[in-house]
Amino acid sequence: MEQQPTKGAPPDQPQPEKEKKLTKHEKLFVEAYCTTCRGNASAAARWAGYSEKSAAIIGYENLRKPYIAKAVSQRFDELGMTTGEAVSLLTDFARDGLAPFLFPDEGGQLKVNLTNPKAEGKLGHLKKIKQYTTVTTGENFVTEKTTVEIEVVDPLAAIAKILEAHGKLVSRTDITSGGKPLPAANVLVYLPDNSRDKPTNP
Repeated sequence: MEQQPTKGAPPDQPQPEKEKKLTKHEKLFVEAYCTTCRGNASAAARWAGYSEKSAAIIGYENLRKPYIAKAVSQRFDELGMTTGEAVSLLTDFARDGLAPFLFPDEGGQLKVNLTNPKAEGKLGHLKKIKQYTTVTTGENFVTEKTTVEIEVVDPLAAIAKILEAHGKLVSRTDITSGGKPLPAANVLVYLPDNSRDKPTNP
């Protein structure tokens, strides 16, 4: 006798899994990762209450759990920057470098100019600005020279982040040694015995 399918559920169709809910510690981790700890998973794990010894491992593993990764993405969106916006900003960092801030002077030498309209729209690219004035005095003269030093966001780091966002680059962290250097591996190489190195009988 052929068995009839149960009413209300199509036969051979898997039921969707219920979305896992965040625990108290996981909620704290997501919030810390997206705000206070600025994307530092280990620091976020410590902030959420995990032990110092396990923080690096917990942070690493949390970001690879789909439901936590989804919560992180949603929280970033709530904070005002979507994934698309973040990738777009990183793309600007990667492409621009120092170009928006360097302009030739009358003598053709490149000088830092932060007041140029092109530079004003890129000031968020700057990590550090340092300005100092050197005064030189002589018997009949006084000269002043102002020097501006700037440091921009690392373009290579920005490119790496873009590749990570697109799944083209996977960062791998060793979580077995507690941050200590891994011991050197001993490699044994076996060569076939072809009798070439054996002594010849007289």
